[in-house]
Amino acid sequence: MNIMDNNLREVEQLIMESDFDPAGGNPEKSLKADVMENYVEQLLSAIDLRQLKPYKVVANTVNATAGPVINALEKKLPFDIVKVHNVFDRSFPNGVPDSNDQAMRDYTAAAVREQEADMGVLWDLDFGRCCLFDEKGEVIEGECKTRGMLVWILVLALLAKSDCRTVSELLPDRSFCFEKLVESLKQLSK
Repeated sequence: MNIMDNNLREVEQLIMESDFDPAGGNPEKSLKADVMENYVEQLLSAIDLRQLKPYKVVANTVNATAGPVINALEKKLPFDIVKVHNVFDRSFPNGVPDSNDQAMRDYTAAAVREQEADMGVLWDLDFGRCCLFDEKGEVIEGECKTRGMLVWILVLALLAKSDCRTVSELLPDRSFCFEKLVESLKQLSK
C-alpha cells in the first residue's frame, strides 16, 4: 500500500472479510511487529531526500503519537528538529492534542519565533491533521486529508526545490491543500 493513496476503505474491507474467530479452529496467535521503519520509508518515498536542505523545524507533538514518528524521521532527515512536548504520555500533561486549539497554536508559534525556525508544525492526537507555521510563527491553515505527518515534509521538499526562500513565500495565501502540494512537487520534479 502506498501512503499517498487513500485506500483506507480497502483495508477496512479486508479486515471485515477476515476470520478472526479463534473458535473456528485457528489457534490465537500473537505477533509483535515494529511497523515504524516501514512507515517512515513510505513517508520518505514521496520525496527526494538528496534535494532537502537543513531547515530548522519546531515539531510540537503534544505528548501524542507523532512523537515516536518524529524521533524515527529525525534520523533520516537533514533537518534540525526542535521537539516540543515530544515524550509520548497518555495522560497528555500539556493538554489534549488538537491542532485547532488556540493555546497550543500560540505555544508553537512562540517556539518558532524563539528558535528562529524555518517552520513549525503542530499535530493532533493521531497526526492525521496538522497546523503549519511559517518562519515568523504565523499560522498556515490547510487540509491534510489525514496525512498530517506527510504534509510538513512535502512543504519543505517544495521549499527546497522552488525559488522561494521562506515558507511564507512558498505559501503566500497562508493556506495549503494536500493535493496541491503533491501536484506542485510533481511539477517541480519534471
